[in-house]
Amino acid sequence: MDFDTELKQTVRRMYDAAARKSGGLLSRVPLNRGRELLAGLGYRPSEFEQLPKKVIEFAFPCGNPLPTIRKLRPESILDLGCGSGLDVGILAADRRRTIKMIIGVDFSRELLAVGRRLQAGPAAGRLQFLQADLTALPFSGTHFDCISLNGSFNVIYHKAEFLQHVAALLPPGGHLLINDLMLREDLPPGFTAELTNWTWNVAGALFPEALTSMAAKASLSLVHFYEHEQIPPVCRGEVLLWKKK
Repeated sequence: MDFDTELKQTVRRMYDAAARKSGGLLSRVPLNRGRELLAGLGYRPSEFEQLPKKVIEFAFPCGNPLPTIRKLRPESILDLGCGSGLDVGILAADRRRTIKMIIGVDFSRELLAVGRRLQAGPAAGRLQFLQADLTALPFSGTHFDCISLNGSFNVIYHKAEFLQHVAALLPPGGHLLINDLMLREDLPPGFTAELTNWTWNVAGALFPEALTSMAAKASLSLVHFYEHEQIPPVCRGEVLLWKKK
């Protein structure tokens, strides 16, 4: 089994197992999670408190893409690695927004089962969920105004190929929004060879300049890079890319 396949299977098993545990992902690790994590990332309690308890419990975002998405005012959104549906749930529940279609995609059947609880009520009609490999998306001839990855980009092994594929799903002027860990220091020798280091989103992290250069080869230009929190040797960061017209 090659490293890419092993990584995908490991991540899927990890999240499926997490969705079956009380307390959610990494519940035994002393990290902020749930409401405390969301508040720390700038999510508004008035927004996430309306969601089912398990959606909050199993959410483990790396950043908060919602302010940027709201500024972009897209009509269609594709959330890759949507997990339990935190971001798509909040966006779909807001009737004042211009969003007409929201699709959340994840590799974990168990997490999607949690997210599908959101398809009732205010989200009905606008929100869809799909189980799929993020590197083999079943969309052909479909474009999305905004594609968001919140904590899922760094577990993709072949990033250059992925960016080419995702860029094809954007119309000219569309946006790719990535919230994940970004490198600020070189990683120790051999660190990226360890599978476990990838599941923590660290081994797959890139320097912002490297990501920007890789994206440019997919006709994606940098709009902004925001650094939110230093966690040496990485930082929480947001990268917004724009597809050239």
